Amino acid sequence: MKIEKVRSGWQKIEKKFFNIINNLNLKIADKYLCYTTLYGPEGEYKYPNIIDLRIKNNKDIKNANETIAHELIHLLIYNKTKKLKLNYRQTEGVIDLFFTETELMTIFPKYKFQSIGIHNKKHFTN
Repeated sequence: MKIEKVRSGWQKIEKKFFNIINNLNLKIADKYLCYTTLYGPEGEYKYPNIIDLRIKNNKDIKNANETIAHELIHLLIYNKTKKLKLNYRQTEGVIDLFFTETELMTIFPKYKFQSIGIHNKKHFTN
């Protein structure tokens, strides 16, 4: 039931999400795999196309779309962040900016910056 709720929620925004990403000229893979788990962090990615999504409690389910989108952005900008040699905090800051400085804000209007992120627009626009 949890998995179906997450799948249904994602399917409602998936097309719009990828249209926005496509308009940002990011290279989208043919296929992404999302595995669910009851353990670990809220979300995690494994380059090039795997996401792990925790669905342990109601908060996880409620935040699933945002978590999936967040981890997808990690995958989409992975090579760029490596090329720029961004550290973890800088990378998280760039991902926050995707949610607040692009049309993704129309899907996620209540997105809040992560306290860990370093929000440098210079890294975002490179």
